[in-house]
Amino acid sequence: METEEETTENQPTTASADADGTPNPGQAPSVTARSVVKRFGDFTAVNDINLEIAQGEFFTMLGPSGCGKTTTLRMIAGFEQPTAGRVLLRDVDVTGVAAN
Repeated sequence: METEEETTENQPTTASADADGTPNPGQAPSVTARSVVKRFGDFTAVNDINLEIAQGEFFTMLGPSGCGKTTTLRMIAGFEQPTAGRVLLRDVDVTGVAAN
């Protein structure tokens, strides 16, 4: 079974704008996922996703059931740990840090 993440380009989303849309190239993204992979046994739920979300940015993930949206959000929140890759919050690596 092929997921949406496997069929799209794995380029990070540019996250360099203030909440009002004003470009701000010097500010680090609030949320970053770098080459994040999540496998459950032989099944790959998320395959090499890269994204950056700026502070105040409105962000959505769209896709069919089972394509990895919830798993990605659970990894960003710390409820699941990535099999590979890193999750950063405001440039701090939180991979391996459990949710509080």
